[in-house]
Amino acid sequence: MVRTIVSLPEDDKAWLDAYSHSHHRPKAEVIRRALHSFRRSVESGGSRHALRATAGLWKDRGGDAMKYVRDIRAEWDRR
Repeated sequence: MVRTIVSLPEDDKAWLDAYSHSHHRPKAEVIRRALHSFRRSVESGGSRHALRATAGLWKDRGGDAMKYVRDIRAEWDRR
């Protein structure tokens, strides 16, 4: 691995210290995981990719979308 120095605002550093302590993880591991997650999100296009991929899926369905949502939610209440 390669080492690097990162400057953080004091409140972010305090949060990182508290998080790593409460989760029994080294700060470096927490930062590596966060960077890995951020990189995957950026490389996959993040939520913009999901929005583009699903845009217009309901355009040909017709009917009242709010009624559909209410009906689906009513199914949850019956369980």
